[in-house]
Amino acid sequence: MSTPLSRRRFIETTVASAAGSWISSGARVESETRESTVPSNAGDLTALSLTEASNLTRRRKVSPVQLTDACLARIEQLNPRLNAFITVTHDLALEQARAAEHEIQHGRWLGPLHGIPIALKDLFDTSGVKTTAASAVFKDRIPAQDAEVVRRLKVAGAVLLGKTNMVEFAYGSNATVSFFGPAHNPWSLDRNPGGSSSGSAAATAAGLTAL
Repeated sequence: MSTPLSRRRFIETTVASAAGSWISSGARVESETRESTVPSNAGDLTALSLTEASNLTRRRKVSPVQLTDACLARIEQLNPRLNAFITVTHDLALEQARAAEHEIQHGRWLGPLHGIPIALKDLFDTSGVKTTAASAVFKDRIPAQDAEVVRRLKVAGAVLLGKTNMVEFAYGSNATVSFFGPAHNPWSLDRNPGGSSSGSAAATAAGLTAL
């Protein structure tokens, strides 16, 4: 059984390993293919801007569960091709969405992120949810506590859809450098979405998450 890594040790190991882990394949995507893999989501809840989704949720015109269901369905539809997410927290997201819905229905609105589905780069520690930094070194790592930004997002009532793909250890801009395979540009699968937040960019562009 492996020994759990502290946040400090995770950061130290990440920094120490980064230089040796950056192995660029030198792959440049040169195809001129422009066909988009993203179906239109006009009229879909996933097409709402963050401001629109927040306002509708606050006014109880749209529920956090509806928003979350829409995002999860779109992730299921598109992520197999985009590889934008390393981990999808389906059950946790619905649990958090139901809790947010109950609070808002009873007049306890926490602010603009309350009930809003979000995704987190897989560099941020999430208690009980795998955090890998897109590296084989941490492929099974499950933190015991949240990073401060995650704690604050939870206090704000945000709903976690999952952890997005990235350049290994956030070291560079080549999306092909990930233990979990490259994230793909949703508008042209043979194009590199860059990085280091490659999966976050792809997820946002494809309407998989509100934020």
